[in-house]
Amino acid sequence: MAKIWGYDLVWLLALDLVKMGTGALWEKYKPADIDKNPALVHAETAARNNRRASNRLGAAHVKAAANPEGGSDMKKRISQRVSQRNA
Repeated sequence: MAKIWGYDLVWLLALDLVKMGTGALWEKYKPADIDKNPALVHAETAARNNRRASNRLGAAHVKAAANPEGGSDMKKRISQRVSQRNA
């Protein structure tokens, strides 16, 4: 079993090194106008903000988790508000 885990970890490390190498090559040889394209910059910023919003826990989430008896209703309301905000 340890050999299987070792084999998996070695291949994951090898793939990660290849990915980092290709990323470095791409940054070196990519056309300069890609970074200046406002549509791509806007899409990247929107995606980053969306990830930040989905990873954030507000005080209401913590309060709902701390209250096991009445927390389920609060969790449903919070979930509905978050889904409406993201839609």
